[in-house]
Order: sequence, then C-alpha cells, then structure tokens
Amino acid sequence: MAVQIVGGGEIINQIQSTKYTTAQTFSSISVGSWQDTGLTLSITPTSASNRILVMMSAVGAPNYTTSNGGMQFRIDRDGTDITGVTANNVSSASNGERLTPNVGYMYLDSPATTSAVTYTLQVTAHTGTVTLYLNRNYNQSSGFSSTLTLMEVSG
Repeated sequence: MAVQIVGGGEIINQIQSTKYTTAQTFSSISVGSWQDTGLTLSITPTSASNRILVMMSAVGAPNYTTSNGGMQFRIDRDGTDITGVTANNVSSASNGERLTPNVGYMYLDSPATTSAVTYTLQVTAHTGTVTLYLNRNYNQSSGFSSTLTLMEVSG
C-alpha cells in the first residue's frame, strides 16, 4: 500500500543504507575537498515526473587542536552537488571539548529521468585542514551509525 502525502504524491519506492559501527577517517582534508563517505544509494524512478526524497543522518567529528573547526556535509547526485552545504560548522565547543553531533537533513530532488540515479553523502572540512571522522567521535570511540534513505514520490 502506498503512503499518501498531504498535498499530493505517494511514496512509491523506498531504499535505505546504513553504515553502522564502521568508523571512517578522512585525513588532512581541507575546505572544499569533498570526500565520499561510502553512504551511496541508487534508485530508478518509475516516471520522469516523480521526485526523490533524500534523507540523511550522519554522526561525525573533526579532530583538531583548536576550537571553531568543523565539518560540512552535502548530498551529491551522479557527480553533481544538489544541496550545497547541508550541515555547517559541526565543531568543538569553545573550551576545546569536542562534540560528536548527529546531523540530519532532507531534500526533495527532481531528477527528471527514468534512468538510475545515484546519491552519495559527502564530507569536507569547515575551516583549515583537519582530520574528519564519520561514525566515531574525536577520541576514537565507535558504535555510531549514519544513514542515507531514498523515497520515490509520485509527481
């Protein structure tokens, strides 16, 4: 049974990818040097007028010695940034105590195709050049998870 969306549209198809306790390290990443996180999903829309609801939830932290650094996330479709920076300045507290925030974001995309489209969660530094961690905190504790979910919504 399809789920009816207020104002039109139905959820036609849903797929999800979760990176559980696999911690990732991105070493010496500078601002604007976008890195694929490994959270990647493909979906084939059944109609060119349908849209794709992209939802992401990511846990990560930068490792650095000064405060006010951070990391940024965005969503890429087939090699093109479709969202701009979706989470900004995920950083340490001013006293140097690092945080491990969970960042969530949703984006309704209109790929206008019936060919497979691939979405990828990417990460970069917010300031300077830093080492970034996904699915772990600054002191190497793991056990966190990040998720990418796609839902096809009828046009």
